[in-house]
Amino acid sequence: MIELFTDGIQLYFSTLRGEIMLQISLFIESDSEQEVSAIINEVLSELAELVSTYQVSSCEKYWKIETWYKAVIDVTTVNPITLDSANYMLKRLCNVWIWDNNKSSAHTNDRNDDVIYVHPKIRFINCWFGDLE
Repeated sequence: MIELFTDGIQLYFSTLRGEIMLQISLFIESDSEQEVSAIINEVLSELAELVSTYQVSSCEKYWKIETWYKAVIDVTTVNPITLDSANYMLKRLCNVWIWDNNKSSAHTNDRNDDVIYVHPKIRFINCWFGDLE
């Protein structure tokens, strides 16, 4: 199933029923759900070779910023995710990431002018990883 809505990007990786799960939350600046949906589709096309299925689990106006949407996308990957493949996925979405100390989560730096997202309306991405091989 494929649906997309975004207003930034947030990624979560975990194991679900033995399959590798990637959950992407996107934070996108937009005034229309149709535009958000189109942006989500563009974003996911960047990961198409790595994804077997995905589904938008939520998409709504972001409560902190009136002109943003937050979309959460559940993704099943073709292969188990390693730290190298996680970095590969992240770099396809944004050029600058900050990992936490134990490499279980990563996020973009929205205060850095050098950040380049896969789409110009994306404003932020968070990623959580579980069971990286």
